[in-house]
Amino acid sequence: MAAFLATIVVGIVITNYQYGGKAYYMRIDNSPTITHVDVPVGTTVRGYAYQGTARDAQGQTKKLKFTTNERDISPFRKGQQVKIMVNKNFGVVGYQRVQEQGVPVVVDVYRSLNLSVEKILPLSTLTAITATLLSLLIPLAIFLQKRPGSDAVETATIQIRIINVKALVFAFVLICFAFLLWGIDSIKMMLLLPYSVGVILILSTLVKSVKWITDWNWEPETGFRSLQQNKLIKKSKLTTNQRKLVWEARLKGMAEVASKNGGSSSYADRLIEEFKTNYEQTDVQNHSWLVNTTFAYVNSENSKNGWYNYSFFKYSFKVTLNLIRKHHKYVEAGKDTPSNAIYIDLIDELLTWKRNIEGTFKLLGKDGEKEYLLPLVVEEHTQYADNEEAVQFLAELILDSLYQSEYPPILNYGSDWKISYQSLLTDKDRTNTHWTLSRAFLQHIKKEEINNYHGISNHPISIKNDVVFESIFKNADPIFFGQLILLFFVLEAGVISNDPSYIRNRLLVPRSMGFYHSSPTIQGDWTKQQILEHDTNQRKFEEKNTLQLWMLLDNWQKNNDQWYPEYINKLKNLFDEVSQNTEAVSEDEQHKLAGKIKMLRAVIDRVSTLLKEISSS
Repeated sequence: MAAFLATIVVGIVITNYQYGGKAYYMRIDNSPTITHVDVPVGTTVRGYAYQGTARDAQGQTKKLKFTTNERDISPFRKGQQVKIMVNKNFGVVGYQRVQEQGVPVVVDVYRSLNLSVEKILPLSTLTAITATLLSLLIPLAIFLQKRPGSDAVETATIQIRIINVKALVFAFVLICFAFLLWGIDSIKMMLLLPYSVGVILILSTLVKSVKWITDWNWEPETGFRSLQQNKLIKKSKLTTNQRKLVWEARLKGMAEVASKNGGSSSYADRLIEEFKTNYEQTDVQNHSWLVNTTFAYVNSENSKNGWYNYSFFKYSFKVTLNLIRKHHKYVEAGKDTPSNAIYIDLIDELLTWKRNIEGTFKLLGKDGEKEYLLPLVVEEHTQYADNEEAVQFLAELILDSLYQSEYPPILNYGSDWKISYQSLLTDKDRTNTHWTLSRAFLQHIKKEEINNYHGISNHPISIKNDVVFESIFKNADPIFFGQLILLFFVLEAGVISNDPSYIRNRLLVPRSMGFYHSSPTIQGDWTKQQILEHDTNQRKFEEKNTLQLWMLLDNWQKNNDQWYPEYINKLKNLFDEVSQNTEAVSEDEQHKLAGKIKMLRAVIDRVSTLLKEISSS
């Protein structure tokens, strides 16, 4: 049985090898060539030789030649369809007549389409179509490219979005390819595809050119020009220099439109959207340029037109805080090294954002009508200041804005930034917003005192520090705070060194604060006696609270219990020496020293009384 099956399989393989093949279909279009063919039993009969182009069921063509004889099914009449079996080893191994319906449809359809294309689109027609398109395209291209007064955005949009040279070159390559091979009848249908693609690309360019030229009533958001310019920013791969030129021109264009519309919100939103796109597509090394340029235009528009893009300001604030958070993570992970190129780029970018935010705060702080935006933006973003560096950044901005403002009390930064003794006391780590702002203010005062002593500061006596103090501290007395600074910071070096001349010289230098305390607001009908009692009680409460604030800020806990009495005794002795040595100063200076020493002795007595109250409570 196995042998039988093996014999059958071998027979099938041999038969398929010798007589199997692929079917082709050929129409007999010409008369055959008559020959004489030898047949078995030693006789010669008339034969017929046929040749032509045959096609398989998929439409692939093949040149075939085969011979029949008069004893076979030939001769074939003209127009007859013949199915020919072609063996890859032995050539033509069989043929037979077939009816028209027996020929695969693709053969007739493909042939028919080729003939139709040849009749409808001869080479002359293709030439005319191509010449017409070129005659329209060339003048339009020259006109658009040579337009006077075009800015960088318009020029780049025309070159990349309207008349794209690469697309046109590709279109002409396709058209030329079709022209070169158009003489081959059997592939005209296939050549029509590349030619059509080339024509469509040219037509698309013509349509966009006409739309660009006729878009006279340009709408900033919906006009054809505006849409194409937006696509240029978002989708086009511009070089760094191109993107810089385009962005500068785009900013100028948006600013002009916004100034006409009085600073519409659509301009603000579009600016942020396009900035984000440019920010993503610009390499990191050019982020600083992009940020500086954008802020320069936004701030200049405020100076020119009197309105400010608050939406971009908010966006910038959030970006800066996110970069600070990212920097904080690098520091925590130990990746803040000079060899880390990514970290160095981050530092450069962060400093750029910080400088521009600080510059904007100064700009708006000097503008009484716009300074209300500063507390607004800080209050909205305080929640994102989740690390010490971010809190420090906000604290410095707040303090700078208060000093820039003509009237600091109007800048209310909210309860998150209003400092009280309790808010400082409850934060054991001393890292919250209140501690950060308190230290920043105290550092400012101490620096100013040092500058005053060395004659660096040219500022006249001012109540600015007192007003700023009242703006950031709750229930505290700026005059008493200034006196505490004088006692425990300004004169400290003289007490430690036991140097009366140092004490004398420091007392003659103007103080940085302690000149102004705003009057309390009284509501209702109060008698003079009631007002006086209220003022006295309020002053005592504020002085006690102020001393407690100072004790925390000056870190009195670091000192032992004997520190305060020892310090005060030394200071009093030094006051006595300064008062007794009248020869070292003029009469006017003696008068000033006497007044200040008397005032400070009274402050010392007040501090001693308050310390007893604090310890008992």
